[in-house]
Amino acid sequence: MDLTQKVERMNGIVMRYYTLATTHVVANKILTDKCHTAYKSGIPVMVADWIHNVWDTSQRDLIDGTNECFTKYSCPIFYNLNICVSQLTNAKKNAIKNIIDNHGIHSHEAMLVIS
Repeated sequence: MDLTQKVERMNGIVMRYYTLATTHVVANKILTDKCHTAYKSGIPVMVADWIHNVWDTSQRDLIDGTNECFTKYSCPIFYNLNICVSQLTNAKKNAIKNIIDNHGIHSHEAMLVIS
């Protein structure tokens, strides 16, 4: 079953665009107008695994997607971003790598290539 079917079977509505009725945004990448608007409006931005886990949990327990146990599926700040640091010193590359790693995303080995 795909994400849309799961949302609809949980009485949710999947919409392509952000509206005043939007309660959550599911993001594949973070740099979109929809995510930006959601963040500004205080609307949670989640990763797709949130839907799968709400679905699975709701099959056993009476629970909904706003339960605190699902906050771990909030979309990390650097989600699916490619960050190029090729023109920086190694010290700055390491500092940026630490920031990225501390926000739930693992940096790529190539990021720290010494030139």
